[in-house]
Amino acid sequence: MYSLLLLLAAPLLITANNMAGDINTLDVNNSENLEKIWTGLDSINAASNSPNYLVPVKVLNATTQVVAGTKYTWEVLMAETDCNKANSTFDRNTCVPSANAPTSLYKISLWAQPWNNFYEYSAEKITNNNA
Repeated sequence: MYSLLLLLAAPLLITANNMAGDINTLDVNNSENLEKIWTGLDSINAASNSPNYLVPVKVLNATTQVVAGTKYTWEVLMAETDCNKANSTFDRNTCVPSANAPTSLYKISLWAQPWNNFYEYSAEKITNNNA
């Protein structure tokens, strides 16, 4: 019965400009973007080749797409901290960007299925910015 209600309600949730599966732009200034990135920082740092922990500095682009859950994609400036992965644990309050730390542009994705308690992050370094 619940499934039938979802099937009947689904067309009401889709507008002419916002179809299921379409990629939609998110507001890069929305704090929810950075919070989602901070939540996945363990996975992002595990995928990084940097010897030090990386932290997000600024979201430059943000999109979302409905795909058997929700896929978020961000282009984010990331900066190195002085916290070495091998010698310290990550602490958001003390692992801050190093003074004059160069930034790198990363593409970070999150595939989320909250009803299954499933969250999968991936990160790919795009460029060094030295900004």
